[in-house]
Amino acid sequence: CDLRKGLFEDTLPGLDDGVDVALLDVDLLESTRTCIRELWPRLRSGAVLFTQDGHLRAIVGLLGDAEFWRGEVGAEPPEIPGLGRSKLLEIAKP
Repeated sequence: CDLRKGLFEDTLPGLDDGVDVALLDVDLLESTRTCIRELWPRLRSGAVLFTQDGHLRAIVGLLGDAEFWRGEVGAEPPEIPGLGRSKLLEIAKP
């Protein structure tokens, strides 16, 4: 476990190690955007990103937006079981 004090946009770009599991509970659209943009490329193959914000309309819109995944994250949109139906989402990286 690696705890870093600071804002997401300040601390995540400096993350050097690969990530196996990430758990997001940030509630805010821009914070979620930053976390996914910075963490997804660092997730190892087979890693999982969880978010506890799957019930929030803005987060559902972001996670379901193929342009966000391709343009900002630089990845194909992943399959997200329960998107728009579940609070806790599990997003596996292929």
